[in-house]
Amino acid sequence: MGWTKRPLLLVFTVVAAVLITVGLIFAISSGREECSGATVSWAAVARFDGVRYNGSQNIRGFKLGDEYARVQFQVAGNVCDPGYELEDGDVTSLSPGTPLYEVEGYGPRFLLASGDADVVFLWEAESIEGGSVADFLDIGGRVESISLFDASTGHRVGLIDDPQSVAALVDSVLASPAGFARPPGRGDEVYFVAFHMKDGLTFKRAYVPATGILAHRVQLPAQAQELLLEALRAAGVR
Repeated sequence: MGWTKRPLLLVFTVVAAVLITVGLIFAISSGREECSGATVSWAAVARFDGVRYNGSQNIRGFKLGDEYARVQFQVAGNVCDPGYELEDGDVTSLSPGTPLYEVEGYGPRFLLASGDADVVFLWEAESIEGGSVADFLDIGGRVESISLFDASTGHRVGLIDDPQSVAALVDSVLASPAGFARPPGRGDEVYFVAFHMKDGLTFKRAYVPATGILAHRVQLPAQAQELLLEALRAAGVR
């Protein structure tokens, strides 16, 4: 009887060691980390070809373009470090193999889409280091009007719909340098600048008048700042 227990114990030990080894290999190869009960919430963020994209909005009935890339690694559920820096092919919320598409009429370094023809989720470029805003914010000649919203209430507090003023503001924004990262100070007023496109899409960016910074990391020139302030003054806000 003792003789039969010993081989069985040896077999169980070997099997357990093999399973542990396989588990470790899988964990290393998949990039999965055990978070020890900690919960990390991830915003919808992606990175492809050196460009970081933020999940923007769901839309319906918008035509997809060609496939641009496929997700290589899903961050959510596999990374426990909230300070993790995304690498090319990483997406926080989509599973590996999920395709992302170009959006007809826009450059892929500004806008990508996931989903299908019925419901499309847009991924909007956050910024790129160096160069000008025009290198990634592909809105030149396509903006119909511009609204300003109070970030704390969500109410619209300004509107620019004169074609000449719209064109002047857009041109000034696109000529701005990219890559600034100064955050708003405590107590600074924050507004959302909404660019309403001729095709029906709207792109919103946070704006802090005290610093002249337009999200993300865009230092607006004096002309653009003055046009936005004029819209706020016309609405009696400032």
